[in-house]
Amino acid sequence: MPFADSEPEFWAVNWLSAERLEPYLRAVGGDPAAALALYTWNGRVSVAVFRDLADLEVLVRNAYHRARSTRASPATGSQTRRFRRSRRACGAGAT
Repeated sequence: MPFADSEPEFWAVNWLSAERLEPYLRAVGGDPAAALALYTWNGRVSVAVFRDLADLEVLVRNAYHRARSTRASPATGSQTRRFRRSRRACGAGAT
């Protein structure tokens, strides 16, 4: 284990585990402080990426909902005969 009990980074090994930090230690040549810095940076980048991914997911879901609602809504009169026939053929019945 690269950390001695007296080192400030020792808490990280106990909390995260040596196995979890091992790839970060390898990436920085065994420097414990640099490994923790890389681990922290990786977490921050992941948060940013997942935030953008969540926004994209909402955008796609809302666009899909709008497209389906517009096409299938009897109130708007946009339900075509072909669409009604395809629903009937699938066993959904006519609406």
